[in-house]
Amino acid sequence: MAPHKHHLAGPLIYQVFRDTNSLQLHAPFDAKEQDLAGQRSECHQTGRREEKLAKRVRQFLNILVGVSVGVAAALIRIGCQWLGDWRRGLLLQSIFRADLDTAFLATVLAGISLTAGFAVLATCAVVWRTASSGSGIPGVLAFLNGVDLRGALSGSVLLAKAFGTIFAVGGGLAVGPEGPMVHIGANVGMVVVRRFVAPALRRMGPLGRRLEIELLRQPLRYHVQAAAMGAGAGIAAAFNAPVAGTVFVVEEAASFFSKRLILHSFITCAVASATADYVAWLIAGVGPESVYARTS
Repeated sequence: MAPHKHHLAGPLIYQVFRDTNSLQLHAPFDAKEQDLAGQRSECHQTGRREEKLAKRVRQFLNILVGVSVGVAAALIRIGCQWLGDWRRGLLLQSIFRADLDTAFLATVLAGISLTAGFAVLATCAVVWRTASSGSGIPGVLAFLNGVDLRGALSGSVLLAKAFGTIFAVGGGLAVGPEGPMVHIGANVGMVVVRRFVAPALRRMGPLGRRLEIELLRQPLRYHVQAAAMGAGAGIAAAFNAPVAGTVFVVEEAASFFSKRLILHSFITCAVASATADYVAWLIAGVGPESVYARTS
């Protein structure tokens, strides 16, 4: 059999190819194919490893968002209770200190003055950040369904919304905490991603960048997941109802339905509800009672 040559001289006739070892002829192409196959296998294994790590990050993100929303809900619950008790104490003092003839008028004037003052403070918070006005639910749902409203989900809006809710609900205004808690929960989720998760991924170098790309894959990008889970956790923490928060995420907040979404939502809502009760009890001795029950 003729020895292998890199270049075949002479006419391209059958005899030349018959005398050439076909295995030797295709050896360079086989080597390249083996190298490409090895690279594809390595990329596939790397992708699988990053995919598994991304799942773990999503699970950790659910717990982190649940704990953060629970702490925020507990602080708002404590603030509403403290403000309500302080306002009630002033009204009782005005009743007992005033004369019998002027007690009613003094109490009415004191109540109107306190409520008006808290309304002014809540209005100042809205003027400072106009995105904190209203319930915030339409903006959250619009963001979760593709509208670019990232300006409505930030740390400054979170502060304005929290203080506005405390002044309005604790001050005795005819409002409830359900809408604001949805907006606050979504804000907490976005702040957790922007301030903690995303910087941590960037500090991890190339692995962190590849992991962030994996987390940004559709259909549920990780910052959208944090906002959706936070919105449901806000409902759960406000009313001590993890199932209600889960149903809210699946029915209203999410753009698609999946069994995994239900599991993620329930875990986040349960963690938020338990954290809110524990933190409120630990700081102020407030029992497992919903914000709405205190203001109804």
